[in-house]
Amino acid sequence: MPRARQFDRDRALDDAVEVFWSQGYDATSVQDLVHAMGVNRGSLYDTFGRKHDLFLAALARYDETVCESALTELDEPGRAMEKVRLFFDGVIRAGLDDAERRGCLFVNSATEVAAHDPAARDQINGHVRRVEQAFAKILGEGIAAGELDPDLDVEAFAGFLIGTLIGIRTLSRTDPRPEKLNAIAQVAISALADRVIQPVGAD
Repeated sequence: MPRARQFDRDRALDDAVEVFWSQGYDATSVQDLVHAMGVNRGSLYDTFGRKHDLFLAALARYDETVCESALTELDEPGRAMEKVRLFFDGVIRAGLDDAERRGCLFVNSATEVAAHDPAARDQINGHVRRVEQAFAKILGEGIAAGELDPDLDVEAFAGFLIGTLIGIRTLSRTDPRPEKLNAIAQVAISALADRVIQPVGAD
């Protein structure tokens, strides 16, 4: 009869996320994971499979916890431009508050493993598409509400916002100066402000 697991799977997975997030995939050993997760190798392999399987599970866990929390701001009521502004404010604040300068696990993984790891690349692309769709949704809502220019290319602008987000997350690791990160975000906000046809506060 198989032995019952003696650990909380989600909690252990959260610990694995922290390790991969701080160290990256290649620099993380199985022993690092065993130590951080508080499990033995047998339990790790029985529950999650090999290191690569655990990495994919950690990406999914990061998406449903850290990223999902950030995306909830885009679902809040309000004008499109203000929601975009608040979203980027939150991203910058998270980057500046992170003393370890970890950036974003998805962005880090995209540069480290995506070129030669199709499974990780698929998960990363899925995450990017989800964020891009969230941006496109609020832009579309802004157009429908009469806030934004109906000729706005929603798909292209959502892609521009994704590019801005990735740039900010990358620079938050290498050059986390508040004035620089805020200036980059302001370019995106100003570009969207140029497409506003109903100013905030208008009847």
